[in-house]
Amino acid sequence: MLAVVILMTSTGAAFAITRNVAGGTWDHGTHVLIGVAWSSFWHPSRKHGSSVKIGADVHRSACAPADETAKAERWRPPGTRASYHYRFC
Repeated sequence: MLAVVILMTSTGAAFAITRNVAGGTWDHGTHVLIGVAWSSFWHPSRKHGSSVKIGADVHRSACAPADETAKAERWRPPGTRASYHYRFC
């Protein structure tokens, strides 16, 4: 399942995608007005992590235990591309 959402929050709009992948839930996107890109992954039974890559800069979360959320965030300069990833540790 894939859900694409544009959220309006108290600090502005966010472009977000939520997917059910590999038995867990992964969401990622960019908070448009404050320029923060994030990748967040939850898995019920496996140790896991997430990351955000902007240019050559990769920010990886720590490995999270099962049933906890791993979250990586990084400031995203205007006009740059971001890629979002999840992993198992």
